[in-house]
Amino acid sequence: RARDKFLKPATGLMFPSHTTMYLAPVQDDEERKAGLNEYAAAKSDWADFQETTMQVYGVDMDILAKDFDREQKEYYLWSSRWRELPDEAVLAEPKAIKHLDMMTCTIEDSKGIAPGDEMARFDFDVDGVKCHGPVSGFAGWFTADFKSRTDEAGSNAPKILNPSFLSTGPENGYTHWGQQVFYFHSAIPLLPGETTRIT
Repeated sequence: RARDKFLKPATGLMFPSHTTMYLAPVQDDEERKAGLNEYAAAKSDWADFQETTMQVYGVDMDILAKDFDREQKEYYLWSSRWRELPDEAVLAEPKAIKHLDMMTCTIEDSKGIAPGDEMARFDFDVDGVKCHGPVSGFAGWFTADFKSRTDEAGSNAPKILNPSFLSTGPENGYTHWGQQVFYFHSAIPLLPGETTRIT
């Protein structure tokens, strides 16, 4: 909104100028299992609380059990986790899943990937010769370009003579952005010497 209100349409520059979101299957089973263990511990704590509350105060907390369970699943199992993955955790070639031109994208464009988007479908081939697995989940990260405008309306905008590029992917080591990992409840095992396709 600030871009549309304050930036000069024909000559203004946005930095970053372009961004791309990536996704790749990763091996990070220790952290995947940690999430499952944290969920189990929260459920155990709840059971202790529920039992104590009934014994000491005569209050049955069972009516809250379903909502508590959903809340714990959302936090420990269904939410992404910030990670700082090593490059070798990436098991297949990352796929670009969203490109944004920061001069022309809308708020709606930035809200995610609709099922019909051209980049919404992708396959990953995990080589069982090079990778031992298992596949723990998908990691997501972004890149940002600081370069000249590419939209038609910006043909007269100043040109960036020394463009820059930033990647928050595992191949670049530590960045404070890290990666977001979406873990599976159960890891996908890899068969030694065979290619596993994830669609």
